[in-house]
Amino acid sequence: MITQKELAARLGISYSTVSLALTGSPKVNAETSRQVREAAAALGYRPNLNARTLQSRRSRLVGV
Repeated sequence: MITQKELAARLGISYSTVSLALTGSPKVNAETSRQVREAAAALGYRPNLNARTLQSRRSRLVGV
């Protein structure tokens, strides 16, 4: 599995640009966003849900 940092290095762009492109931010050029999404799909990028949970401090799980 490839990370956002590895994806950025392969594309020769910054990590923040990759992050913004994958979240659909309008701050990134449409062509760059398309290239990032295509490369992510081709290289098998999948978001790390555990890392997202740590950063947002929300697990989106409901305990019963």
